[in-house]
Amino acid sequence: MSLVHMSRLFMLLVLFLCLLALVGCSQSASDLHDDYLSRLSNVLDVATVAPEPVSPQSAPRSRELQLDIPDIRVTPLSYWNLRHCELFRLISERNSILGRVAAPSSVWRYEARVLHAIQECSEHEDTREDQQQQLADWAEEKEKAWPRATWNGTIASPEVRQIWSAAYSGWGPDNLPSLSTLHNDLQTLAAWADTWPHADIADETTFSNLYQRLGQHSSGGQWRRSVQISQAGLDAANQMLASAVEANRLCPAGTLTRSGEHAQNVLMLVFIGEVQPYLAALNRRGEQLLGDFSALTTATTVEHEAWEDFMAELRGELDTLQQTTREHAELWGELLDQCGLSVG
Repeated sequence: MSLVHMSRLFMLLVLFLCLLALVGCSQSASDLHDDYLSRLSNVLDVATVAPEPVSPQSAPRSRELQLDIPDIRVTPLSYWNLRHCELFRLISERNSILGRVAAPSSVWRYEARVLHAIQECSEHEDTREDQQQQLADWAEEKEKAWPRATWNGTIASPEVRQIWSAAYSGWGPDNLPSLSTLHNDLQTLAAWADTWPHADIADETTFSNLYQRLGQHSSGGQWRRSVQISQAGLDAANQMLASAVEANRLCPAGTLTRSGEHAQNVLMLVFIGEVQPYLAALNRRGEQLLGDFSALTTATTVEHEAWEDFMAELRGELDTLQQTTREHAELWGELLDQCGLSVG
């Protein structure tokens, strides 16, 4: 092997090892809070409080969310007499092998197309007067069931539920994702739910691509896991700060000590420099996620107790984390007051 080849192999090996080092050094949510707790313990001279363990949690199961949609019975003769309409082909599609096992999202789009087709068939010149009445009856039944089809095809669909699937790890401070694509897709979904079946229906490619993207997400579950890990970490940190405030060992004479300076450094460099920006990022993403799902839920016009309870849990967890963060800042303020300092 030539010297040039050996040199190239050596450079590739160095690059590979550097990449491994970067991956290995990526900090998780738990690492961030554990490091903060360790530093607090050192500078406050208090025992480290271990965060409470967090169990993965997910959205209600699909069978809890799915709603029954009554079928419209069509006699063979009535079906055959519609062969001059697009509705004839759609009925055939629904009764095919693939149609019977279609995903809830596909059924939702199909129901929108059926309502359009009923209207078009009713206005067709070859449609008899007695058929027009039958079509009007079908349209009325379909309209009544429309909110349920919308619910099943959006909130209760496997793709949307996947967003809130249980996560076993949260986001680290170095890998916080942008949720802009998910935000846009959920807004599109809410717009469809709000305007269908009377507005133009998305083409099959646009529709399928959106649901494919949704099915690849677990952002909601990862966000929730990150919030719960952060809540457990802050709860532990607050206990440690409260103990330090009560003991008053940091600056017992009421004047700044070397220990007080070290504690202030941890506040500025670790909490304000690392932990607080991470918590703020979780807050922004949480508000976005909950806002998007609130808009989508409203657009379906369906009220579902299990889903409402789930969304209330998420809102409660985010509100609690925000409150705990405020309490954490207040405890730091009390501690630094004992040293003649302030958080600002």
